[in-house]
Amino acid sequence: MRRNLAIVLMLMASPVMAMDIPTHSVSGTVVTIDGQLLTVKTRTGLSKINIAGAAKAEMIGLPLKVGAMVVVVGNNINGGVLQALTVSRAKPDVKSWPNDK
Repeated sequence: MRRNLAIVLMLMASPVMAMDIPTHSVSGTVVTIDGQLLTVKTRTGLSKINIAGAAKAEMIGLPLKVGAMVVVVGNNINGGVLQALTVSRAKPDVKSWPNDK
């Protein structure tokens, strides 16, 4: 009985865990901050990023201000806006930034 319950719980959790897997990332310089919405200048253009929710817990110690260099990882793009999961400091050397995807 316990084994069956464990299997059912694992199957129910699988879709939820899959949604948390980051699928997008961008690196760049913050050019505007409008409440919970950032605009980041990447190597290829501008990206809009929503930092509300889960990202707040991952930004501790990061001075989020215009001019900050950041790497943002998220899992959804709704209406052209990336929903951030984490926002971290990027290295000053643009060549060391990870590729956007």
